[in-house]
Amino acid sequence: MKYPVLIYCTKAKPYLLHECIYDGEFVKPYRCTDDEGAKEESLNGLVCFECECKKRYDMPLSYNSSYGVYCRTIPFRSKTILRRSGLSSTEFSNYGEGKTLYALHFGKIKAVKSPYGITGLYSDPDCTKPLKRAPQSWGYAYRRTNVYDRQRFDQSKWDLKNLKTDGRYYFKVERVLVFSIRSTWCCKYGNGEKDLEIRTTCPKELLSIQGAGR
Repeated sequence: MKYPVLIYCTKAKPYLLHECIYDGEFVKPYRCTDDEGAKEESLNGLVCFECECKKRYDMPLSYNSSYGVYCRTIPFRSKTILRRSGLSSTEFSNYGEGKTLYALHFGKIKAVKSPYGITGLYSDPDCTKPLKRAPQSWGYAYRRTNVYDRQRFDQSKWDLKNLKTDGRYYFKVERVLVFSIRSTWCCKYGNGEKDLEIRTTCPKELLSIQGAGR
């Protein structure tokens, strides 16, 4: 199972910009800055990436009888966790204050063509109630996709009976998970430097996509 995920960039500084820069080795399409002049063109406060949650890895604390200490059970080497999550060893060790951690694998990350505010998503399956605020950590929402070319749509694999209509357009609805992520981490996702999201809570829809090496 792969669950659709949208990444919302929080409003807090630094500001996330979509600007291709050359760092000496390769081009990075995103960067962060504290310059107030970049606020208006930044991606902060917008849904800017979409991806699939492909796997989930659990990392509970367990007692190591050999050393007499509690340590975190991880599915692969610590260096891999640090590289793919973007966390330092200290940040990883202190994160969660002893709680079970979940490493969520975000695959096929791509930029949203036209980033939009949180009100572009809905809280109900009929898409009549726009979201008023972004989730503090993560939350559920509904995404609406209008079907402009009905004739072309009729010939596709989709069944027209499964569509909704507002009197003007037919549209399809998809339930998604929205993650609120700080701009510094969004930048790493956009630049391909990160694909693991570490959280202390896990949406129930992701409980069935346990990764290998639990």
